[in-house]
Amino acid sequence: AFVATRSAADIPEHIRHGGRRALLNGFGLALNAAADPAVETAARAMAGCGPAPQASLIGRAERLDPPRARLVNAIR
Repeated sequence: AFVATRSAADIPEHIRHGGRRALLNGFGLALNAAADPAVETAARAMAGCGPAPQASLIGRAERLDPPRARLVNAIR
């Protein structure tokens, strides 16, 4: 309830700035790891499994179904 009743204006700018930096750092790390051998192996292993591929893999052209994409995107 506390979070649901707050707006962005209630969060101090230095906290919002830190949050943006953390998100960008995480995305940058994910892009860097996109060619890691573990990610390569997982993406190949998951290809063709599950329902229609509709979710993106960070830094890669392949698409997977959402649960498998989430798994591969989490390998870092």
